Amino acid sequence: MTESSGITSFKDIAKAKKIGSTAGTCSQVSLKLMAKKANVSYDKLNVVNIAPPIFASAFTGGGIDAAVGWAPWTMTLPPGVKVVSWDSEYGGVCPSINGLRPEYIAKYPSVPQRLFAVQAEAREAIAKNPQLAIDALQRSLQISPAVAKEFYEKHCCSRMPTFEQQLDPNSPWSLVNPAGGLAAQALLASQMLHELGTIPAPLKPEMIAEAIDPAPLRKFLSEQKTGERKTGER
Repeated sequence: MTESSGITSFKDIAKAKKIGSTAGTCSQVSLKLMAKKANVSYDKLNVVNIAPPIFASAFTGGGIDAAVGWAPWTMTLPPGVKVVSWDSEYGGVCPSINGLRPEYIAKYPSVPQRLFAVQAEAREAIAKNPQLAIDALQRSLQISPAVAKEFYEKHCCSRMPTFEQQLDPNSPWSLVNPAGGLAAQALLASQMLHELGTIPAPLKPEMIAEAIDPAPLRKFLSEQKTGERKTGER
């Protein structure tokens, strides 16, 4: 939010003259949740459909005086613009999802295990040398070294849920809790997008449950533990 907007938290969202938000993403979902929490009609907000990488130039040019987005673009804002609320304050949802079509898995059953193995190897390498992740973020997102470092320290890698947390029914990242974790986040996001008219109908809980399959991750962890035991027995 710009300092001149008079907005000090999401509760002041009605004060914004023009709000940058990206249709069909967690940016739009978050803005809808903010409006609900602040008892403001979303229809009365003047929303400009632009992507987070463009927020900085839109703020500079006066095209918007508020925006809802995600890192690292919240770290590239011009002077006089600051972040005043985080998703934990209004119940925002923005899960990262890796998905494969069932027919693809049936054709290439080893792919999920290979993807988990690559992720595990990457986590281990980054834990030993964080600069690997910082350099990769800088290259892939075309951001400065300073922003890449800040992004890594505040949001990346070590803050990602572990495989074990994803199989814990009580975890906020759970893949096994049909009423919580990823399933709950996906349901809420679909409900908000439906209310906004972005999608024709919200997802049904049973549809979401069918789309989340923790079996490949369970298999990977089981095989990993078996491999560790065999290595220890030698």
